[in-house]
Amino acid sequence: MIIMIIGQGKEKVKLIFKNAPGAEQVVVPGGRNYLEITIKGEKTFAEILANLQKKLDYFKGKSFLFYVCNQFAVYPNAIVRDIYNNFGSGGYLTVYYALNEAWG
Repeated sequence: MIIMIIGQGKEKVKLIFKNAPGAEQVVVPGGRNYLEITIKGEKTFAEILANLQKKLDYFKGKSFLFYVCNQFAVYPNAIVRDIYNNFGSGGYLTVYYALNEAWG
């Protein structure tokens, strides 16, 4: 388990968001095709989406599905730290996103 510890006992998790295969390709600020953020581990995926919708025009008004391990959708109320502890590797958790169902 690798969780970045920042400050006084506050756990932060690094997330890398990528387009799910077949999804519309998005170029985020900086000209990359992925988005890297570090957030508090106790946040839910619903909170992350709300934050992304505020910050990036592409995400505004759209409902996304988040996938981990290219296999399963993450429930909106899933806690980031819990998903990271089970499926994160290399110091981060890769999350794929799509507007439509991409994997089972």
